[in-house]
Amino acid sequence: MVAAMVNVSGKRRTTAASELSAIYANRGDIKRITDIKLGTAGNNKTAVGYDNVTGVGVPAGVDFDADPAQAATSP
Repeated sequence: MVAAMVNVSGKRRTTAASELSAIYANRGDIKRITDIKLGTAGNNKTAVGYDNVTGVGVPAGVDFDADPAQAATSP
């Protein structure tokens, strides 16, 4: 999932670092990324925030990688 998110955000960004920075900066914005808080994968369990099962979560829309300044002001 993260690889797909980075690939999509690559259309807006020129480096992997800037792509990942945008994704991680938006991880607390529920309009952008949904945190998965309940579930398991083998011995790994999901948790609030980053975890080994779902990473930062799943995209909640197409603007998951918007610049954080835009994310704060967009409807």
